[in-house]
Amino acid sequence: MREILQARANRIKKIIGTKENKLAKLSVVRLSFFSSIFLSSILLYLSQLSYLISVPIVILFVIGFGFTIRIYNLHESSLNQFKDCYNFLKREILRSTNSTKELFRSFPITEKERNSHAFCEDLNIFDKDGIFPLIDTTCTEEGEFNFLQNLLRRKEESSKEINNRQAFTKLFTNRKYFSYQFLRIGSENWEFFLGKKWATTAWKIKEIRFFEKRNILRGIFPVLSPLSFMVILGSWIFSLPFGASFLILNLILFLTYRSESIRLFKSFESAKARSRQTEKLIHKINSVLKIWNKKDIKASFRSFKLSYSELWNSPVPHLFANILYLHDLWQIRKLEKWNKETYITRNEWIQKLEEVDSQLPFIHLSFMNTAWNFPILDDNLSYMEAEELSHPLLQSQNSIANPLQTFSKGEVLLITGSNMAGKTTFMRTVGINILFALCGGPILGKNFKLPSMKITCSLRNQDSLTEGISLFYAEAKRLGDIFKILKSNTQPILILLDEILKGTNTKERYLASEAILKNLQGKNTFTLCTTHDLELAKIPNLQLRHFTETISNNEMSFDFKIRDGVVSTTNALFILKREGVIV
Repeated sequence: MREILQARANRIKKIIGTKENKLAKLSVVRLSFFSSIFLSSILLYLSQLSYLISVPIVILFVIGFGFTIRIYNLHESSLNQFKDCYNFLKREILRSTNSTKELFRSFPITEKERNSHAFCEDLNIFDKDGIFPLIDTTCTEEGEFNFLQNLLRRKEESSKEINNRQAFTKLFTNRKYFSYQFLRIGSENWEFFLGKKWATTAWKIKEIRFFEKRNILRGIFPVLSPLSFMVILGSWIFSLPFGASFLILNLILFLTYRSESIRLFKSFESAKARSRQTEKLIHKINSVLKIWNKKDIKASFRSFKLSYSELWNSPVPHLFANILYLHDLWQIRKLEKWNKETYITRNEWIQKLEEVDSQLPFIHLSFMNTAWNFPILDDNLSYMEAEELSHPLLQSQNSIANPLQTFSKGEVLLITGSNMAGKTTFMRTVGINILFALCGGPILGKNFKLPSMKITCSLRNQDSLTEGISLFYAEAKRLGDIFKILKSNTQPILILLDEILKGTNTKERYLASEAILKNLQGKNTFTLCTTHDLELAKIPNLQLRHFTETISNNEMSFDFKIRDGVVSTTNALFILKREGVIV
């Protein structure tokens, strides 16, 4: 996919160069016409030619100047579209190479929520080189909100609900280039690196209540408006009486509704700004779902554009239009009629747009990564297993796939191994792929089977000087939260523990760790735990796996492959000697 995107980016770059050259030439022609108008006017004036000769000459130059401006503006608009497309392609190339730091914009949730979340920090969701920058392709505010609800698992879901979302993802994934085209349209004029997304709330306004307390005005203004306009016009042309009276009357009426009419127009401002994009996206969704009439969509958006007035942005013309013929009242009546006639179908369109946008990260993920597969979720399963699991943040050439052997509910999988051998990465690999599966998305692996579950972690605990919290207390607090969830949760729980209780002494760490792991055995959990305390491997009924290294000719190497049993090698002293810490 990267090669395809790069080839397109190169073609677009050439087109941009060609259009910039054309624009430079048109700029010279435009300046030439403008200069010609000025010079010809002076020369014709000085030569005292007849108006019948001089005026047509000047008019020809003016027409030429206007035509050149028109062509120039069209080329400039086209150039800007190609530049937007090029920037979009550059972003997607970064995404295809996992260059998440360059895609990072801002945190979409508060620091407090990140720190207290069950797995957010532990699974690197919002790091600059984390999951969110890599997969977030939502374009709308509402789409991003719903995507975060799903990604952070704020709602407990059954496998049936997740499978419905997975089927929805597959439906759009199977439509070639859908996510690419949807994202390109949706991200037009989007201040990507400021993290600003556009809102769809204006399209969901149910009622316009402007005339609710103005029934008399609703009845008389269709008669008053043309009458006052004719009288004012007649007064101006033929010096008829009462023109000033109608001007004053309309001005008084305008002042009574001005603030409310402007407020109403402002409420639809975001819809008007994105109406072209919204219409195109709905047509794009309909090309897959085929549930709406194309003509109805087109007619509804055309009707909206005719109903909405942007005149309120220009105070003086806005004032004159209202004192002449009560402009706002006509526009509001049209807007009210459009809103009433299209609300039900329009709301359906927008809800589907938000649904697609919220799931687009996983639709696009599947489109960009053809080697990824969809898992099998079934709440009747009491185990999970997978083949060739890899971590999404690792480049394919650096990623080593490992299996997750059949792992039953209530079991504890203890992973031992040397430093840097891959224990924690494997655990995060399992966690991230399970998270993607629960979101209805694809996973980087094969034949993944699992029930729906809740994810909790204790991987990246930190002390806090300002809060007076030690590393041990931070970890104890996190473990306490996990056991509280275990007591109150009906779903199975995935528990990921990395070097538990590393903040306390060896003896107490072993005793406490042994008690914790024994307590988790037989529970409604899938527990993965890494450790350097090899004595823990003696606990009965554990699944034991390990990672190891090879030291040869004073060089250390890793294959990052998971193996059965307990590790038999260590590398701590070797690393310390190599770094000159000990002799």
